[in-house]
Amino acid sequence: MIKPLPSVKPRRSRQRVSPAAHRRHLSASSCIRSRDDLSFTRRDASGRLVNWMVPQRAGEWHVHYGIGESWFDEVVQLARHDPEEAYTALRMAGPLLLPYMNFGHAEGFFNRMAQWAVGGILAADGQLALPFELPSLGEAVHPGMAFYRQPPPDSSIG
Repeated sequence: MIKPLPSVKPRRSRQRVSPAAHRRHLSASSCIRSRDDLSFTRRDASGRLVNWMVPQRAGEWHVHYGIGESWFDEVVQLARHDPEEAYTALRMAGPLLLPYMNFGHAEGFFNRMAQWAVGGILAADGQLALPFELPSLGEAVHPGMAFYRQPPPDSSIG
């Protein structure tokens, strides 16, 4: 069970958690081994996992940005124990965080995600190697689909 987050000095009668305090909490807490252990997930009354619980958005953008970065750090911890669960958390982040753009949480999360993605691309030998099977959501290009790969015809008149 994850311990409650340490709080910083309250301002305007609302307790806030600084990004640094949140990161200290992560390093001191038990290991994150499933999506249930992530600080931004909860179970609803029916027991279903709610993948992204974004906290109240009133406050300072840069604080929310730091919280978003620390959320990604949690996913990194999860990936070390269960890469497939981490993949699922990352895959769901895009559509579920989109409504919260411009509040800082999503920007911090996706900035940290981009840093790790580029680091992984540069470290890889040209092949993606994952310890689990990826779902196949798209179709390979079929011979009849070559039309879609061609540049558009010149539409100038005259």
